[in-house]
Parts: sequence; structure tokens; C-alpha cells
Amino acid sequence: MRRPGVRGRAGARAAALALALVLGGAGSVGAQPQDARPAEEVETFEYTVRRGDTCGSLAQRFYGSWRLYDVIERFNPAEDVGEAGECGPYLSPGVVLTLPREYVGGGRAARAPTPDAEVTATVRRVQAREPAETSWRRANRGLDLFRGWRVNTLEASAAELTFRDESIVTMRENTLVIIYGGEARRARRETRRATLERGALRSRLAELRGLRVETPSAEAELAEGEAVVSVDGAGTSRVSNLEGREARVRGRAGGRVRVRPGFGSKVMPGSRPTPPRPLPPAPRWAEGAPGRFVGVSPEGATVRGGWAPVEGARAYRVEIFRRTEAGARGSIVAATEVPAEVTRFELHWLPAGTYLARASTIDGDFFESRPSRALAFRVELGRFEGGAAPGEGEGEDVLPDPTVAPEPPTVWAGTRFLPPEGLRCVLGGAEEQEVGEAADAAGGEAETAEPAVAETESGAERAAGAAEGGAGTPLVIARAGEVRCVDAEGFAAAPFGVRVEEPRVRLAAVEGAHGAEGDAEGLALVRGRAQRVELELDATRAPPEGLVLRGLGATAPLAREGGRWVATITPVEGGEDAALEVALDEDAPAIARVPVTLREPEPAGDEEADEADEADEARERAGERPAEPSRPPFGVAPALEALGLLDSPELLPLRDADPRGHAIWLAAGSLGRGDRGHARITLGAEVSIAERVRVGLRVPTDHRVGDEAPARRGDRDLGSSIGASLWRRGELGAGSEPALALYGELAAWWPTGVEGGSLGHVWLVPSLAFRAGLGERLRLRTRQGAVLDAKADGAMLWASAYGADVVLHRHVSAGLEVDLALGRDRARDTLVTHLGLGGGVAARFGPLTFGAQLRYAPTGDTERRVGALTAAGYVRFDLGAGPGREVAREEAGAR
Repeated sequence: MRRPGVRGRAGARAAALALALVLGGAGSVGAQPQDARPAEEVETFEYTVRRGDTCGSLAQRFYGSWRLYDVIERFNPAEDVGEAGECGPYLSPGVVLTLPREYVGGGRAARAPTPDAEVTATVRRVQAREPAETSWRRANRGLDLFRGWRVNTLEASAAELTFRDESIVTMRENTLVIIYGGEARRARRETRRATLERGALRSRLAELRGLRVETPSAEAELAEGEAVVSVDGAGTSRVSNLEGREARVRGRAGGRVRVRPGFGSKVMPGSRPTPPRPLPPAPRWAEGAPGRFVGVSPEGATVRGGWAPVEGARAYRVEIFRRTEAGARGSIVAATEVPAEVTRFELHWLPAGTYLARASTIDGDFFESRPSRALAFRVELGRFEGGAAPGEGEGEDVLPDPTVAPEPPTVWAGTRFLPPEGLRCVLGGAEEQEVGEAADAAGGEAETAEPAVAETESGAERAAGAAEGGAGTPLVIARAGEVRCVDAEGFAAAPFGVRVEEPRVRLAAVEGAHGAEGDAEGLALVRGRAQRVELELDATRAPPEGLVLRGLGATAPLAREGGRWVATITPVEGGEDAALEVALDEDAPAIARVPVTLREPEPAGDEEADEADEADEARERAGERPAEPSRPPFGVAPALEALGLLDSPELLPLRDADPRGHAIWLAAGSLGRGDRGHARITLGAEVSIAERVRVGLRVPTDHRVGDEAPARRGDRDLGSSIGASLWRRGELGAGSEPALALYGELAAWWPTGVEGGSLGHVWLVPSLAFRAGLGERLRLRTRQGAVLDAKADGAMLWASAYGADVVLHRHVSAGLEVDLALGRDRARDTLVTHLGLGGGVAARFGPLTFGAQLRYAPTGDTERRVGALTAAGYVRFDLGAGPGREVAREEAGAR
């Protein structure tokens, strides 16, 4: 390597090189580094360094990997001349390097490059970037750092870097550091290099170790001990030498000072270093600090502490470190700075483990004091039943901002807190009395553990040692408050807060009661009678499984049905202040209390009631469950039935696949549009004649809308049907609807109408209807059948319908429907294809049902023969369950 214009030294180097070549008998024109291949096998060339070149970029360019930059060092020994470059003190524009044509193996070069440093700890978000890259990546623990790498800590973050010689640098938040390799300054000492562009770092160097930190305005050479180097937004550098040997500070503009331990110096841009000045005094921890903190997994614990104020302080800095098994200070976990007016700290989210806390004073000129004595404490985590078990020291590198307090954990009343081993906990209210009682039970008085300082504090040792006891007794959380814990020796840990979920619970319905919703008088329970109770529960979080409803001398499990919680309960006792309680289990504190009205049963009015009571008593004596009272016969209204009740040939709209007994209905609608359509009114009735069978009659009448007469669609023809429930399984909701139902029907049109509008001959329509309930809100439905014109050359069609109903409310449902038909009109010898698309809505209020439906015909056949647009509405009145309904309900319930 040579520099333009350097003569005397270059001449001496040339003479030395010539002498080496003569003594070695070599004929190569290149350099011969020790441990490289023989000189005659090494072909070299010269390269002039350009602006922006780095050792890594040159190694990548000439040898295929930036990690092979060591060959540049070995062929070009460093000189104490020129400016410092990206990867070496000699890499400045204009410098001529001697490089081998091929990468030289053997010796050091044959091994993979050794990292200059390693990321040994991180707190929150830390980034790193290779010298040849422009994008940052996450710097996790264990990341190797090579020469030229940049490491950047973000807001409320920190990182610990350990160099090859075990020197440690701790980066504080918003700090950017560039890593370099070591330099042999003296025979027994190797100095590491790093560039601090902004932020602050704290060095911790062992004996015979050194670190040179370069900043925009200064250069600090740090020896064994501990020091803090910082660069503010204006580029001013500060060096606070905390302990160890003296530090040397040099300004970029000139001047040098030696900074003894306990002193500091600053260098402003373009200025010389200031004379060393004493650092401010360190804070003293307040007496009575707890040596043990308890938290909840996985959120961690909140730790607190305080100190006496220091005169002249601008701020205080507190840092929390892991405590090693040997009792020494480990990696940093959390840190915070507070203004001088605040003399206490509070940090959150700490995982389980043993820690050391140190506090420092920052004076008006931003110099930092020596740290205080180390305050030792232990964090232990319990958990709420069903929660995650705590892990020792897990997740430190991804902790949330420790200066932001978490919300206290919120649980359901009756949740059990499982404390750490060796602790007994009590809940708020009369805290001091309860903690005292817990301490008395442990054989001592409740007291606060002594603050632990450095490695010799007995208070923290007792707190840590007491954790070896048995598992703690579970604490039932009955209300909001503070959880306070004591160990077997009576030492109290710092408390933590807990909240209790306070849901709003309303009595929504009681079986057999006919009051309005929310009317406690109308929704009354009857003593001694099993009744279905529906509750509405509004909370900020989902209730747990296994809730129970208790009170009035009875307890029953609560089950979720739709948006309500349902239980069947038989009250046997209660007075004017009767109430039901929702709880996690029979013995847990109440989550909510619901006032109810309790009435006495009415005397039995006939022999059937007496017989029913006797039958129930007989079942109870036999160990059988008494039969549940009959449920209302009316289920959820099917949303898609208006077109089926209006009735028209050639299409087969959806009908309910669950017969409801006796009923009458009136349907009205418009088929087609403009002068091509007509209005239709259909009156019908159905009667259950057997356990599973019903028959029906209906008569439609058509009315002209435009100038044309209505088409032949069965005006005043008599429609008849007979159907049967073929198969039922399961039950949905409170209306005894089957979960699965299959219904078969044979319908016929008889030509009894007026000339011109009547079909003129018999039409037969056999069909099957199927319904499947998915949960409490969704019903899938289909109807499949044939439309057969009995005339010799009449139409023969296969027709089907498909739909889905959604229960919007227990009274209202809505749905979509697709109608299809395919066949042949033999009279015209043409293929008939029908397609109808539509939707509907229906509402049921007791025995009355109201519904409306629209259908659009996108095909020509459907528009000509049925109508381009069909609108229908109906009202239906159910007269009673009928024999088939009761039997079907009993069978479905039994299944």
C-alpha cells in the first residue's frame, strides 16, 4: 500500500521489501503476508481507493463476499497516517492498495471471519444493518456483528453489545453505533473501536481492555472500568467517567484532557474539551423498599422504588438489570428517566426473576453521576386459573414500553388467583388487618422486607429464599381491590390491583309468563314449578363456560342460545327480595344479581292437572327426570312462504317443511307487470287430521291489471293438498322447531274456474320439502317436485326451489330463494326453462304471521308464462297445534 506524495517512509518501506525478497529468494511483485501461500504463487495488483469504498464492499467486489475483508488487512498493514475510513484507518480516497488476484487461503484466511461483537441482550425494538446494505433488520440476541455494522435502538429500547475481548457496551434508547474491529496499541492491550453518531452508551471494560469511541465532535479512549459517552442533538459530546481508570478525551478541533473516575468533560462541535469537572452525587435509596414484587402472568409485575432528592439534579435515571446466579449485574431489562421533581420510579411488565436496580443523577449540564448502590429485588408471578403459567425471564426482548402502565387485570367474580409458591395472598378492603392475620398464621408479624443493596442485603435474600416454600393457597377474587401477599416469615410483597367484570344482566323472558320484556312483575316465577328462564348478559368480555343460575333454593346450569343465556330452574323458597344470581359455580361469589317476582302456584283446576302432578312424582320416585312443560306451539316464522301460499302453476316455491297444525291464510300478489300482468288473491286453510298428516284447500282469484285478460294460471280453480311429516330430528329454540325435517305432499289443481282463466284440466304436483337448522339463526331449505299437466299433450316439468332463512330476531326472519323448472310443453313441442330469483321477510307474533316476498324472472319462458316480476304478501293465523304437532314435538324432544 502506498500513498501519493509520501517519499521518505515509502522509500524505507521499499528498501525493507527488497531486503525481504532477497532474503526469501522470492520473485513475486506482490506482498508476502505471513501465513499466506508462497510469494511466487501470489499474483497481486494495485487498486486506488475511491470515495465511498469500504473494506467490505471491496471484498464483495473482488472475492465474492464482504466477510473476506481480512485479506485486505493482511496485504496492507495499517499505518498511523491519513483519515479514518469506513473499515480501516488507511482506507481513504487516493490510497493505493495491494490486493491478490484471488482470495488467499491458509492460516487465518482459511477460517470463517470472526465477528467483532455480538448482540447479547435487547429490550424492545433494536435494529442492525450490514455495511453494504441500505435496509435495517431486527437485531435479536445472538446476532454476530462484523466491522462496519450499524446498530440502532429505537424509542424506549436498549441493547447490550459484547466485543470479542468480553468488553461490554450498553446502548440506550435512540442510539446509533457503528462497530469496528480491534487495534493492537500495545503489546498487552487491544483497543476496540466504535463510532457513536447519536444517543448514549455505557461501557464496562475488564482489565487490559480498551474501547475507543469516536463521535462527531470528539474521540474518547476508555480503559478498564465504567463510563458513559453521549452525543446530543447539537453534536456535543459528553464523557462521564464513573469508575476504573482514567479516560482520555480529544476534540476534533484539537486539545486533549485526562478524565479521572468521578469526573466528566464535554466537547462542543469545533471546540476543545472542557476541563474535567466533578460528577453529581448519586441518589440514596429510600428506606423500607420492598424486596419482593408479585404480578400476574403473562403481563408481568410492576416494580417501584424511591430515593432522597439530590441538590442540583435536573433528572434521575433508573436502570433495571438481571441479577446473575453469582449475584452480579447482568444484562439490562428496563430503564427510565424522570425529572428532578420526581423521586420515585415505577416500571411495568417485568417477567419473573431476580433483579438489581441502580439510580443515577443527571445534573444541569447533563453529566451523569456514578450509579447508586444496587437495590436487589425479586419478581414472582402468579396466574389466574385457566391462564398461562409464568416463565422465568421470558420475553424480555419483546417487552412493551416499561414506562407505560398496563391496565389492572380484569376477571370475573369467583376467579381463583394461584399465587407464587410460598406466598399467601388476601384481597383489598381491610388490607392491613387481613395481611396481619396472614402473617400471624405464618408465625410472625407482617413487615416490609429490608431494601437489598449490592450483594449483601439480607432482606432480599430472605425474600428470594422464601420462594422455596410450598404452593400458595388459591385466592378467590370476589371484588375489585388490591392483592397483597406475605411469605412464611411474614414479609409482605408489594401489592397489585385487580378489577372485576361488572356485567349488566336483565331478565328477558320466563316460560309461561306473559309480561312485557323488562316487566319484573309480569315475568314472574312460580314456586315449585320448573320454568325456563332467559337472561340477557352484556359484558366487555366473553363469559366463561360453566356459568350457573342459583337462588330461591335451586341451582341450574346456564347455556347460551342465540344471544341469550337460558336455564330451567325450580324455585322453592324466597320472599319479597327474591333474586337470582349468576356465578361461575355453585359456591363462587355472584357475578350479577337479578331481582325477580316469586308467585305462589294456582290450585289445580281439574283432574288432569292432578294426574300430571302424580305422574311427575312417580317419575321422581323412580329416579326419572320429570317431563318438561309443553312449549309454545309457534316456532320462528319461515321467511320464504309468501309465493308458496299465493300459488301458481309451473313453479314450485318454497313451503314450510314443518306442519303447524290448523291454520287459515290470505295471500295477495301481483304476477307480471304493466298490461301483461294481473293481481291474484288466494284464500286457503289447512287442518291436521292425524298425528303426522294435514290436508289443505285453497282458491285463487285473478284480477285484470291492464287491458289484457289474465293468462290461464288457475283463476278460481280449486287447489287441494295432502301432506305428511316423514322424518324429524332434534329441536331448535323455544318453539319446538325440529332441527331436521322432511315433509311430503301431493297437491292437485281442479278445473273449477271461469272460462279463459282456468287451467281447463287437472294438474298434479307431488313434492318433497326439506329443512335443516344450523344453530339458532340459520335455516337451509329446499323443495323438489314435479308439475304434471294431466292432458295428453300437456306440460311435464321438474321443479325445485332452494333458499336460506336467517333469524334476525326471535320474531323476524329474512331469506333468499332460487326457483328452477325444466321440462317440455308437449302441446307446443318446446323446451320450457324457468328461473326465478327473490327474497322475503316474515314476522311472527304468537299465532299471527305476516310475510312478503319478491321474485324476478330473468328468462323469457318465466316472464311469458309466470310473470317478469312477482310480488306477494300474506297473513296467516294458526288456530292450534293439532294432534300431529304434539306427537312430533314429543318425539323430537325424546331424540
